[in-house]
Amino acid sequence: MREHEYFPLFFSSEGKQVLVVGGGKIAERRVRTLLLFRFEITVMSPELTPDLRELCNEGLFRWEACRYGGWPETGVDLALACTDSPEVNAQVCADARANGVPANRCDSRKDCDFYFPAIAANREVVAGLAGDGGSHAATKAAAEKVREVLL
Repeated sequence: MREHEYFPLFFSSEGKQVLVVGGGKIAERRVRTLLLFRFEITVMSPELTPDLRELCNEGLFRWEACRYGGWPETGVDLALACTDSPEVNAQVCADARANGVPANRCDSRKDCDFYFPAIAANREVVAGLAGDGGSHAATKAAAEKVREVLL
């Protein structure tokens, strides 16, 4: 039997602070997923995609319109590094770990404390799917099949 490195864990999102650094398409997809739960989300980025800006205008998350300049003063429970800069993403992850916070880096699976799952959900069931980081297409296809079952 193959041993997996990552263990799927479901924990309460109630009141958990998530820092998302970056305001592009990857950040947008991750924020949309986080919004299915009860996280308190802060996005730190000088710019947002039009769809992220609309979600922000609806009051669904807090936006700090700035470049990442170091770890925030307020408590953070999870960090997502979603910029197009490998250097910034590496710094976000290093700062998170220095503060005891698990981090996910969109451009380097080796620098992730956790994988960001594909979510399939209805009112009664939530399924989180993650691959080994090698094939996002396989994970996406599996999540679509699970979503069909949950409809």
